[in-house]
Amino acid sequence: MDVFKTHVGEGKALMINEENFYLATRERKPYVVDSGGVKSFYAVCPECDNPIQLIGLLRRQQDSLPPSPIWAAYRT
Repeated sequence: MDVFKTHVGEGKALMINEENFYLATRERKPYVVDSGGVKSFYAVCPECDNPIQLIGLLRRQQDSLPPSPIWAAYRT
């Protein structure tokens, strides 16, 4: 999955990247959860309207290794 949205029922999907996520959420709750200094990023799946967690959203800045893909997952 390479797209997300911010509201259930909303039809507009955005590509997953730092800029789109920030513009759509302004990094506020419930999209960003800070737990002991570690941030987790959440959105909504455009296909099924389930909550998803965005993995690796900031990793590209933090790692000196080649960029890893950003991806989203949801729990069943």
